[in-house]
Amino acid sequence: MVWHYSRNGYFSVRRAYHLAMTIEDSPCSSDCSEKESQWWRKVWQARVPNKVKVFVWRACLNALQTSANLNKRMVGLEAVCPFCHDEAEDILHVLAGCTFARQVWGLALLGADLSHRTNQSMLKWMQAGASQMDSKMFGLFLCVCWVIWWFRNQRAIDGTRLEPSQASNFATQYLDSYLSQVDASARQMRPSSTASGLRPRQTA
Repeated sequence: MVWHYSRNGYFSVRRAYHLAMTIEDSPCSSDCSEKESQWWRKVWQARVPNKVKVFVWRACLNALQTSANLNKRMVGLEAVCPFCHDEAEDILHVLAGCTFARQVWGLALLGADLSHRTNQSMLKWMQAGASQMDSKMFGLFLCVCWVIWWFRNQRAIDGTRLEPSQASNFATQYLDSYLSQVDASARQMRPSSTASGLRPRQTA
């Protein structure tokens, strides 16, 4: 598969992120609803790593190498899900329909209805599931999506068997670690009173 937005034809997270930022800043096309615009602003402003945002963007564009997509390109792979072996593996099945994904969401305790309908788009499923989440829960929601996909890849590549509880715990720890690093960096960049030349007054 050729990535048409780079000179060498290879996909990179950095290039995809810059492209996504360009899309965010550009006027919305005629077929793009205000609801979708609000959704993407919410995604790009979320307190999660950039690679998670890019993953969500690619998922909504159906630009991930699921078994169904690879099968359509005649790569020679079966379209069946490597986890449940019950259905064709499109991105909605990976993140919402598969038994593994449903178990992960049950453990994540996000308090949202993450059920899906047949032929529902990835974007519509995400919008519906995240509609009642606050910013922190929304960040965890995005991270859980990314972790489910990452665990799926481990299973598909080398057959590694991972438990739903591992995915749920990893997503929480991953986000907490990221937020701690971001907050620590912000504190370090904040000028102190002594650094700015201001010192406490000396009393007699």
